Amino acid sequence: MRVVAVLAGASLLAACGVWYRPVPVRSAIGKERVLLGTDSVAVHRDPRFEAYGPTSLAVFDAYEQLNRTYRAFDRYLAAPAPRLAVILRPDTRDSVQPDVERALLARRLHPLRYVRPMRAQLQERSGSEGYEGSFWPVGPTAARLLLASMAAPGGPTTPIDTSALSRFPAWFRSAVVTVVSAASSLPYDVADAKEQRGSRLSMERLLATERPTDFDYALDPNRRDEATDADRRFASLSSAFAQFLLDREGQDVLGRLARGFADGRTFEQVASGFTTLPRSIPDIDVRWQAWLAAQRPGWDQRP
Repeated sequence: MRVVAVLAGASLLAACGVWYRPVPVRSAIGKERVLLGTDSVAVHRDPRFEAYGPTSLAVFDAYEQLNRTYRAFDRYLAAPAPRLAVILRPDTRDSVQPDVERALLARRLHPLRYVRPMRAQLQERSGSEGYEGSFWPVGPTAARLLLASMAAPGGPTTPIDTSALSRFPAWFRSAVVTVVSAASSLPYDVADAKEQRGSRLSMERLLATERPTDFDYALDPNRRDEATDADRRFASLSSAFAQFLLDREGQDVLGRLARGFADGRTFEQVASGFTTLPRSIPDIDVRWQAWLAAQRPGWDQRP
């Protein structure tokens, strides 16, 4: 009787000009397999991105992170996001065939080859359960590519120029990756920045710090326990400063800064358009230090 009722309901909707379309369930993500060049891989196709991987679990893991990353990028950066084709590889020896990349670009998908870090591989071997990207933590890498597209979007069938990341200050690159791909770690970064006290970089030094973009991965939120003390402090301070700006200037402040940096403007030049904070760096620094001192312990924060 239940089947009959469902069919009758579907017929009624069709008669009204509405066709029933089943909604894909989460458990179906990554179940489809396709040939990627000569490799048989699992795949999930989303209007915003596509994810290819050796197993359905790998693809689902990537989907979870990419979904959050794209949504946060839209919320905080408010910029057109390129469609990525994320190709998960378990080993550095696994390359992506040139004809595969050309075919993806022809479909206006920007290829992103992602090799799983050794730490994630060891975690899987130990038998622990993965959660939100612990097996294939691709979110930060994807966030960097989305940020690069704001400075050098390129054509629809040409790769994104990742060297354009150098237009953004080191603190900003680190902060955006954390906000966009791992916002849940922000409260702990704020707590860590607060605890630095005497060793904390001044705002002026934080803004002026330069780092090569090739080593940005060392600042990723999922790699903090592998980072040096200096890298971890810098990453935490960058994220905390971004949280301060978001609290005081609103969620569009990172987008305003990103567009300003991409156009060659300095932080001080962009800050001249702030609506809540002062417009000089020394005055902002006073507010920043007071804000940081007033923060509660990390587990009681809200990103």
